[in-house]
Amino acid sequence: MYNLSMRNIRLTIEYDGTDFSGWQSQAQGERTVQDVLAGAVSTVTGEDASVVAAGRTDSGVHALGQVASFLSGSKLDAATLRKALNANLPPDVRVHHVEDAPRGFHPIRDSRGKRYVYLIANSDIVSPFVSRYVWHHPLALDTTAMVEAAVHFKGRHDFASFMAAGSDVKDTVREVFDVSCQVLDEMYFLGFALKGNFIRLEVAGEGFLRHMVRIMAGTLVAVGRGKRAPSDIPGVITACSRDAAGLTAPAQGLFLKEVRF
Repeated sequence: MYNLSMRNIRLTIEYDGTDFSGWQSQAQGERTVQDVLAGAVSTVTGEDASVVAAGRTDSGVHALGQVASFLSGSKLDAATLRKALNANLPPDVRVHHVEDAPRGFHPIRDSRGKRYVYLIANSDIVSPFVSRYVWHHPLALDTTAMVEAAVHFKGRHDFASFMAAGSDVKDTVREVFDVSCQVLDEMYFLGFALKGNFIRLEVAGEGFLRHMVRIMAGTLVAVGRGKRAPSDIPGVITACSRDAAGLTAPAQGLFLKEVRF
């Protein structure tokens, strides 16, 4: 029951999803970001808080700007709470910002959009310093065709072709505000330029179906391999069939970059 004396605390979180079974708590007891964060909150505040996030990222998916909130009677100020939470979190999760939100704030209900980034390493070998965060695809890809194909995702469409099989979502219409596919010849790690051929897909939209961005990435790779033409993408969208789109790209290349409110 909501206690009017309790604070609604909003967190901005970053995590490496490699060793997590996603955000959401699992009945089988797997390691999840939600459970780890709730444990830290409990240690710091002495409360059994329910931590809710804007995006329930899947197993292996990373986050740069996840937003979550929880109710608390703690009197700790934001800076102290941030420091205390990080002191009780493992190295693969960090709280970057803490603030008091309005009582009615809810990360899922109030979200107006999310932005995701998907990274592909298209070279014979990939640096071990980025291998956890990219889809390593060593076969040659026509990146010009991939860039051309990506623009077709923009707009309001029925994205049923880009939804994980078995999902029970009834309304599969979503609006993609912005999409870009860039080819990069280096990535940076601790200030060092790691050379290679990288493809960066960035997609912003009001909301996303399960595996939607990963299936977009897999479909663009199919275009890059010549299995589809850029002009085929509108037909893939209108087919409203999972079989029409490409494979689901691996989770490790996907990042939740930010949530818009």
